[in-house]
Amino acid sequence: MDPTTVYAGARTLSRDAIKEAGKRLKALEKRDENKKLTDEAKNSYEELIYEMRGWLNEDENEDYVKSEDKETLLEELEAAEDWLYGDGSDLGYKEYQSKQYDLNVKYTPLKTRKAEHMGRQEGVPIILEKLQEERTAALELREKMPWVTEDEQQDLVDKIVETIQWIEDQLEEQAKKELSDDPVFTSDQIQAKLKKYDNLSKKIYGKKKPKEKKQKKPKEDEEKKKEQEEA
Repeated sequence: MDPTTVYAGARTLSRDAIKEAGKRLKALEKRDENKKLTDEAKNSYEELIYEMRGWLNEDENEDYVKSEDKETLLEELEAAEDWLYGDGSDLGYKEYQSKQYDLNVKYTPLKTRKAEHMGRQEGVPIILEKLQEERTAALELREKMPWVTEDEQQDLVDKIVETIQWIEDQLEEQAKKELSDDPVFTSDQIQAKLKKYDNLSKKIYGKKKPKEKKQKKPKEDEEKKKEQEEA
């Protein structure tokens, strides 16, 4: 006989009831997930409001934002906070994410101005000094690696000079701007220039010295050797 399962005192559910229970369970899981996403998005937006307000009020950051822009932004942050605790207190996570994106569009350029200024002060002088050293080494390259052609050496020197000139031109234009203006150039642009030079440099400095060809012994020596072996 086939084994039969007996449920003592238990009510079995029909196939349709089980299906409906599964749907309700998924709906509850989705509700919980949405609540989690909403809480995270709301908290993240609130944190951004506090962070941006603190940044704007720091004395060390006042050079990177115009006074009139600062006042406007502080007013916008106050309005955003009022909205968050008022009309926007019970909305979906997408609404908070959208608000955060809009605020970041205004906040990110301010932080970028500061970061790029610090990078110019600390990093650019070191880069220029290194490039000058690389230029000197490139001018003496064929003395140490005579198998490098004159054209290859000149290409390397030209690329270094071009990179130095580009940086100096950018610095000259940057000097005409205020720190509260967006930077004329960025550290990423410098790195892109350096990468082009670095690729060429690796190619040329990595050029291996050609192997010396073995000189063939004169035929006369070979004949003498043969005669000695036969003797």
